[in-house]
Amino acid sequence: MSLLKRKAVISIKVSSIIRERLDSLLITASWFPDLKNVIGLQGVSPVWQDNPAYYLWLKGAPCVFQLECDEAYYESGHDEKLICSVFSVRAFPFRNTDLYSGFSASEREILNSPVFDGSNTPSFDHLQNLDKNLFLVSRIEWICPESASWNMFSMNALDSSIIRRGSVPADDPLNLFEPFSDVLRRVPSWEISLPLFDVLNTLHVFIPDKNSETSGLFPETVWNMLFLLTGKQNWLKIG
Repeated sequence: MSLLKRKAVISIKVSSIIRERLDSLLITASWFPDLKNVIGLQGVSPVWQDNPAYYLWLKGAPCVFQLECDEAYYESGHDEKLICSVFSVRAFPFRNTDLYSGFSASEREILNSPVFDGSNTPSFDHLQNLDKNLFLVSRIEWICPESASWNMFSMNALDSSIIRRGSVPADDPLNLFEPFSDVLRRVPSWEISLPLFDVLNTLHVFIPDKNSETSGLFPETVWNMLFLLTGKQNWLKIG
């Protein structure tokens, strides 16, 4: 299933299941400080909106992450229905990091406006008005059966946005025209998204779902996790 070809679909029932499972994982993780230290999860806060969403602070990360469920739906599986979800990952960079300068001028301007509060996240009053395309660095897809007996994750990362004028003028029959291009944003999204991707995988390995046949905090349950990295993808904005 491609993350880029599907239209956004939100099933209220599936969305509720996703929220319940993520809440359970994150709450359980908070009970085990050693586990939090191992995976580098320093803090998490739910985002107060209809779709499941969370702010996450990771050790050593140059940003605050926002993980938001954009799609949630059922698909037919071999033996049982599959729960499918797609999450947008946004990175809100700290101003004292090198990452900050890689974001576009408009993103940096908003980051320094009253839209963001002292937690380096959008304030509740401005959250709904923030353009969903801003600060987007990657998407994560999560597929699992209703029994939660296994999980599959994949990730696509947005490393750069380029505006390009590629049309050849009519008075240039020899194609001597050089297309104009300007880098709007160049962020190492794959690199900064991997720790968050790793946290999600590790939580599922060490904290099996309550509905799963597997129980206990055993790394041997790693067979429940199928890691699927789809590779870098540079998306171009053509102007």
